[in-house]
Amino acid sequence: MPDDNTLQRLRDLELLVAVLRKDRDNDKEKLRDLSGGINRGLWLIGGGVISVVVAWVMAGGFIEK
Repeated sequence: MPDDNTLQRLRDLELLVAVLRKDRDNDKEKLRDLSGGINRGLWLIGGGVISVVVAWVMAGGFIEK
């Protein structure tokens, strides 16, 4: 039979694994949120560029005045 010291070490390791899993899950969620924010920002920048190009074309584009 395992002694008390071995059982305590096993409990400590199980607790550590549970904490590490929770930390990993939290990090995944934060990374997912950050990625979503970056994607939204890129869409806004792309939309701005497209609107500038459309406004330029509507104003005459390459036609010299």
